[in-house]
Amino acid sequence: MASTFEYHPQPTLITWAETKMRETYPGFVFARDARAIGHARDGELVAVVVYDRWSENDCMVHVVSDGSRSWMTRSFAVVAMAYPFRQLGFTRITAMVSELNEESLRFSQRFGWRLEGYLRKAGPKGEGLLLFGMLKSECRWLPEAAETFRSDEISGIEGWQRAQDVLSRSRRTSNGQVSAIRAGSGSEYRPRRTQAG
Repeated sequence: MASTFEYHPQPTLITWAETKMRETYPGFVFARDARAIGHARDGELVAVVVYDRWSENDCMVHVVSDGSRSWMTRSFAVVAMAYPFRQLGFTRITAMVSELNEESLRFSQRFGWRLEGYLRKAGPKGEGLLLFGMLKSECRWLPEAAETFRSDEISGIEGWQRAQDVLSRSRRTSNGQVSAIRAGSGSEYRPRRTQAG
């Protein structure tokens, strides 16, 4: 199975990601400044990371997949994180995840995102959104990454307990037990090693 990373055409990558997002959120569109990197298997897109809402040292990151489990590889994670952190020189990136999207909440934690806040009734269905951030120094997908802070350091954020409750619900395993991963504290997750190409 040939695996490639796609950078062009940008409209195709962004449209693919918007179409997938609209399956859950009808009418969803990325900001006009969106840029994307795709992951294709045998010529078919299986995932796209979209970056939009740029500021001087930050942007929003959206990870969209075809729903399969095979799209996430170490190589794709490195490419997706190298773009904002190495190529653009950003110090941080930001993501928002619906409290209703338990799969994305689990993925965000396992990937290394840190919970930074809870936005009440900010989602398209009136649900809350969990705000995640990642600093360059925390990004384990880059060789120079190092662990820096713990979630307890930001425990005063309004809505923190609600966000913790949502994450706790999202960490239930198939047998109903809650995993030992704490919100924002990192995890012991290590993705399977697969090679692109």
